[in-house]
Amino acid sequence: LADLRQSLAEVRRMELRFMLGEDNNQAEDTQLVNQAIDHAQQQLAGYVARLKTAEQRQLFTELQANWERYLPLTQALMESKNRGDNQAAIAKMRDSIGLYNTFSPLLGKLMDIEQHHADTMRSEFAQKSAEGQWMVGGIVLFAGLLVVGLGTLLTRQIRRPLDHLVEQAHRLAQGDLQGSLDRRLFVSDELGHLAEAFATMHDNL
Repeated sequence: LADLRQSLAEVRRMELRFMLGEDNNQAEDTQLVNQAIDHAQQQLAGYVARLKTAEQRQLFTELQANWERYLPLTQALMESKNRGDNQAAIAKMRDSIGLYNTFSPLLGKLMDIEQHHADTMRSEFAQKSAEGQWMVGGIVLFAGLLVVGLGTLLTRQIRRPLDHLVEQAHRLAQGDLQGSLDRRLFVSDELGHLAEAFATMHDNL
């Protein structure tokens, strides 16, 4: 929209240059005005694809209608100037001022809408990002608690039979042969094999 505003301002600037220019430069100045008009037309046509809301379309329709009314006045201005009728050219330029002055407010409203949409998108993105961070934090916390829980469970599964085995070994070392190994505490792993060997040694003694 900033480019479109600049293009419309360039049309006006070229018109003023045309009006104030020397007669021997009218062909060049006419070409410059027409080039500025063509560029503004392209900018207007390119903006149509960016219209998303009814309010934008309404404002743009008004802008385009005023532009369509502005162009004939510009053409009439140049024709009058080329004929040497400066008074008629000045009158046409005066008539076009009111239409030209509508361009900036309409463009300003369109820019405000685009800025509001951009702010809304940024806000939604920030909200989604915050929600994602909370979700990731929750997953990390859950994973941490799961690891701690599994670690505690595994430690108990190993420590309890190991403490029992150490207790029986101390009793055996003190000559107490009355103790017995609770085989239910052990499974078929390395610690279980060690317990079986200890039990066999205890029975032999």
